[in-house]
Amino acid sequence: MRIPSWSKSKPVVIPALAVVAVVTIVAAVVTTELRKGAKTDAAGVQLTDSPAVPSSLAPSPTSGRYSRTATPLLLTFYGLDMWSLVTSWGSGIQELLEAQQPPSLSLQGLSAPGMCASQLLALNTTALLNTSLTAQELMPGLGYFTADVAQLLRDYLQDSSITVQVLDFCAGNRTLVPFSQRRALKAAEVNDSVATLVVSIALQGADADRLASTAGPLEQLLLDCRGALMTRDSLSFFTLYAMTFQRCQAAL
Repeated sequence: MRIPSWSKSKPVVIPALAVVAVVTIVAAVVTTELRKGAKTDAAGVQLTDSPAVPSSLAPSPTSGRYSRTATPLLLTFYGLDMWSLVTSWGSGIQELLEAQQPPSLSLQGLSAPGMCASQLLALNTTALLNTSLTAQELMPGLGYFTADVAQLLRDYLQDSSITVQVLDFCAGNRTLVPFSQRRALKAAEVNDSVATLVVSIALQGADADRLASTAGPLEQLLLDCRGALMTRDSLSFFTLYAMTFQRCQAAL
């Protein structure tokens, strides 16, 4: 599945300030798999043409300054999974994984609950998958999503004095979500299990206390995330990433 970048302008570099904690069990499994390495003959797999990938989630010299004053924000998107982002934009990683003999990594493992973008981008793909392509080149969708979420928040805030930085995003657990379904001309409320994606964001503003207050510029977002973001531009974000439920939740 290809997902074109939603940002209005060319994606920019989004520095990382911290790494969201990973579920211990998943992290242990992935670490074990990575230590095994991979011996394949899959070199030569190329990505399809796409714009330059944003160098997202990279360390910044200013990280220490922001870590003490930034306001943390968590956004949970329902109906969006890490697998879609990993394999979007003509990603060549699936072909490389399938070419492993014997397999040491799996796409399911790399997109399991608890796996974060920062971990994926830190993979040594040369050693693991026998390719000259970097993790960023193999999974360009991770960088585009980072840039798009940052732009989504900027459009909501409409305040150039507030700096938006996406720190990381991780696959969450599947969650039951209620929705209406028509049966025999009658609407019925049913529950469906959907994937979730949790995004960690840092907001930096002149008035840190007001920014962190539930009565500040984030008030509407905290009360009704979906409603607050349902502008014309953000609606294209929800549809572009094929979020059937178009729901989210914000928390400080």
